[in-house]
Amino acid sequence: MLALGVSVEGCSEYMTPIMEHVWPVIETGLNDPDAGVRKATCVALSCLCEWVEDECASKHELLIPVSTFVRRFLLGLTVHRC
Repeated sequence: MLALGVSVEGCSEYMTPIMEHVWPVIETGLNDPDAGVRKATCVALSCLCEWVEDECASKHELLIPVSTFVRRFLLGLTVHRC
């Protein structure tokens, strides 16, 4: 997952036409029971959102719930640490 995210920076033009094949991998990673895989998927997703914005925007129905969950999780960590 991390390699996918990092590599998109150098080949975003190549990634654009094959994003339909990448989304199932991203979705599987986001639902993986292993927290390390989910974290790596979030990092990859962050890179994808930076370099292939239009394709990511078209997947808002997948990304908005994930970003909301991550935000709530991080806010929960902040509240408990204070």
